[in-house]
This record gives sequence, structure tokens and C-alpha cells, in this order.
Amino acid sequence: MLDVFKAPYPVYGFNQRRLRSILGIGAFVAFFLIVFQPFGTDQAQFPYKNWFLGGYGLVISGSIILMEAFAGKLWRRQLPEEQWTVGKQFIWVSIYVSVALIACYLYKQWFFQLPIRLSDLGYFYLLGITVAIFPIIIMTLMDYIYQLQRNQKIAANILPSPEQPSEAPQSQTRPLLLKAENEKDLLEIPDNQLFYIQSADNYAEVVFRSEGSLHKSMLRNSLQRLEQQIAVPHIKRCHRSFIVNLQQVEKVSGNAQGYKLHLFHQMAVVPVSRSKNDEILNSLQSIQNL
Repeated sequence: MLDVFKAPYPVYGFNQRRLRSILGIGAFVAFFLIVFQPFGTDQAQFPYKNWFLGGYGLVISGSIILMEAFAGKLWRRQLPEEQWTVGKQFIWVSIYVSVALIACYLYKQWFFQLPIRLSDLGYFYLLGITVAIFPIIIMTLMDYIYQLQRNQKIAANILPSPEQPSEAPQSQTRPLLLKAENEKDLLEIPDNQLFYIQSADNYAEVVFRSEGSLHKSMLRNSLQRLEQQIAVPHIKRCHRSFIVNLQQVEKVSGNAQGYKLHLFHQMAVVPVSRSKNDEILNSLQSIQNL
């Protein structure tokens, strides 16, 4: 059971969909507090009570939005999605909730013009995190299971069929000319012999087949510039670190983060960025239907 916390988990960017979700969380909290009035608030009587309780939802949404806009953007730059797991997501959401609870405490003290005391803050935080911890775990696991099953189901319908041979389909070849940054170092190979190109710091590693054996060649250039040199429909950028020949894909597998492309002869497993999912899957289906 604990192994699930080591499983890959998608990194969600801050976009309009995410913003609506955060605002929805705040609206739900406001609705819950006003309707059910837990933690003894049903016994308290003071002016603007419902406005005060509804304000908690606004504070929660506002604090999460600020975390997403600043802290979230910072760590997304530092930590690749490949290293993100269910456990890390759980910790990150717990940090979000902790910041929101502290903001809620400060809001309460401000509303009633009360002094800030660490003992009161500690009690308020423990009460809130105790209530929130179980929903955090459940929602994270449910989202993980949903993403995993969805991606596995889609991947299973792409490739392969049992009748497919474990060899790349033959197609008309075209010369593929790749130039280094200095415009002097060149690599010319048939396009159907390329497996993939992987970014390696300031270089790109080109992996291809020649005379029946595997070869690797280093070119000093970026993937972006090499991508611009390639005008072949079945050779595409699928990830920030990979360009892949889709004709060399034997099967597709899925996890909660997205999809993996398995090349023929178990030569390599190439990841697909979530932003490239639709493009790559549609291209693979087009190749399969040829």
C-alpha cells in the first residue's frame, strides 16, 4: 500500500481550469460553514455571522492562489515532473492547506480584533489539519487512480494489436540531414533508421541504426534547432528532452503522469509530455491506419 506514494503523479500547472477548481474549493468551504456551522459556531451570535463564515472560503481560495502563482511556479521550474510522486503531491497539498489554515487564523483574529497568540494558532491549526488530512489523502489517491486508469485505457487502444510484428514497418526512406550548431558537423541517415534524439546538456545524442547495428552520435546543438531541421511527419518532438521516430514505436503504456513510448527491440522507453499527448497519440493512430 505504501508503494503507491512512490508512484508517478502529474504536475498540474496554474491555468484557468486550476483557478476554477481553487475557487470551487473556497465556495464549498463557505457553503459548508454557513449551512452546518461546525466547531461551535452554531452557538455563537454576532453581527454579520454568515458573512464572516463565508469569508473563510475567500481566504482559503486567496491563499492557495498566491501559493500557486508564486511558490508553485518556483518549484515547478526546479523539479522535473518525472520526479513528482503521489507522496510529494500529498506533502505539497498539505503545505497549501497549512498556509490556508494560518491565513484563516489571522483572518479570525483580525475580524474580532483579538491578539495573535502562538498557543491559539497551534490549537486552530491542529483542529483544522485533523479535519483536512483525511480528505487530502482520499482526494489525492482518487485523482491518482483516475489518471492512471484513464491513461492506461487510452494507451491500450493505441498500440499494439497482437498481430503486429516486433519490427518497425517498412516505408519509403528519405535522407535526414542533421547539422551541428557550427554548421560544419553533419550527420546524414535514412529517416526510417532513426530511433530517437535525446538532449544531453549542450549536446544532442542521436540514436540510430546503421548496417544492422545500433549507433549513437553526439551533435552540439539544441533539440529545438534540430527539430527545425526535420521535415518528416512521423519524427516529432514528444518531450522537452526527446525527439522520437513514431514509426519505431512498438507499444504505448500509461501511468498517472501520461504516456510512455516503447520502441522496438526494447531499445528504449521515451516519455511523452502532457502538452504533447494529443498530438503524439493522434500521429500514432494515423501511422497505424496506414
